[in-house]
Amino acid sequence: MFETSYVLAVSVKHPLALHQGPVPHEQLAIHRAILVGDTSRAMPLLPYGLQDNRLRLSVPDPAAKLEAILMGLGCGFLTSHVATPLVRKGLIVLLDVETPRPPSQSSLAWRAGENGRALMWWIKRLTSKSFIDKLLNASES
Repeated sequence: MFETSYVLAVSVKHPLALHQGPVPHEQLAIHRAILVGDTSRAMPLLPYGLQDNRLRLSVPDPAAKLEAILMGLGCGFLTSHVATPLVRKGLIVLLDVETPRPPSQSSLAWRAGENGRALMWWIKRLTSKSFIDKLLNASES
């Protein structure tokens, strides 16, 4: 459907907020990483650039992650469209890192052999540019 890019963010109150240039892995590793808890029990954790962090705060959802970052409890990757308005408001600082998180691709999937009118309506609706724009703009508010 669309690609989502990520940026590493900290509160303006966080010690890394004053760092100039790319943050080395060693320095990033001494600060707490804020991660949304993984519901998978058998798969390894996918830390995306925060693999060296010894301290992790696992939160239940993206809203709690954002709140923890804003409180200055640690650093975490946010989607660019969520982070940009917060940077403009002076609430967070974006950090350059040695290993940026790769963009993710949003996809739709359904059972093979399904091709009814209701499914076709949903596919058309969920992949329309206007719906995706509304989805992305709603998450900025």
